[in-house]
Amino acid sequence: MNIYHTDLAMECGRVSAGGELPGVRVERSERGSVSRVRVDVLDEEGERETGKPLGAYTTLYSDSMEQGSDSWEALCAMLSEEISAMAGLNSECENDSVLVLGLGN
Repeated sequence: MNIYHTDLAMECGRVSAGGELPGVRVERSERGSVSRVRVDVLDEEGERETGKPLGAYTTLYSDSMEQGSDSWEALCAMLSEEISAMAGLNSECENDSVLVLGLGN
């Protein structure tokens, strides 16, 4: 028996194959060489399909991570936008703070 586990919602079953899933919304976008995949698990059916609890899961990735490059700037901008959206920040919140902690490899 082959057991496959992933932490990334975008790699779950039919999400990775580009198929539509009940209870799941997938949005893909690109900025330069940076790609974004956002997977929203909307209900219990989506939880069963993905193996993930209700919520929003965003993955940003790029082939180039050279600091100072256009890819780096695009990646930083997209990450900032995602964190701001998740924290409910807007342009009027310029003095607010968010602590971001990265764990893993």
